[in-house]
Amino acid sequence: MIRIGIIGENYQNDSCAFKAFMTPQYKSLIEFIPILNSLNGGVPPVEKVVRMISTESRKHKLDAVLCLFDLDEEAKRLKRTAWFKTFQKGVVLKSIFYLVVMEMEALILADMETFNDIYGIKGQYIKDPKQQENPKKVLKDKTSKAKRTYHENDAVEIFKQLRFDIVRKKHKGEDSFAEFIDRFEEQFMPKDKRLKKI
Repeated sequence: MIRIGIIGENYQNDSCAFKAFMTPQYKSLIEFIPILNSLNGGVPPVEKVVRMISTESRKHKLDAVLCLFDLDEEAKRLKRTAWFKTFQKGVVLKSIFYLVVMEMEALILADMETFNDIYGIKGQYIKDPKQQENPKKVLKDKTSKAKRTYHENDAVEIFKQLRFDIVRKKHKGEDSFAEFIDRFEEQFMPKDKRLKKI
């Protein structure tokens, strides 16, 4: 069993939500462990994270680490990429980077049927979820007149129910979830256990 720590901008709404989404697909081979719950609020200084990783690695017996950050503004792309390159040089663990375009909520837009079921609405979304600026606002707008409105703190509940195959099919192309999964599996999965590329 490979143990992969997840570092996100928000421990609960990003790291824990992504664990909930990925675990059913890979539970027989990989254990995902959200780490660094004190780093909520944006991308932390890389030196601070590198220092903390050695402790987390020993504590959780990690084999690798996944860095999960939003690309909520295109201008941040070079900064996010540079951050990860510096991070890779400072840690001894295997590492992989997922730059979510534009936010984690874009993955929810890829499976609107599940979102509708959770919130009791009949919303539609037929565009490319990667092209949607501020997907968080889209979800809030779609539930603004519902009995229950979307909130970021609902992330773990939602990601537990999202359909992995649907999200992978609809969040595709460059900088997509589908592309990330291909890279992730090439790095961590034996060939006979990998998903068929789409």
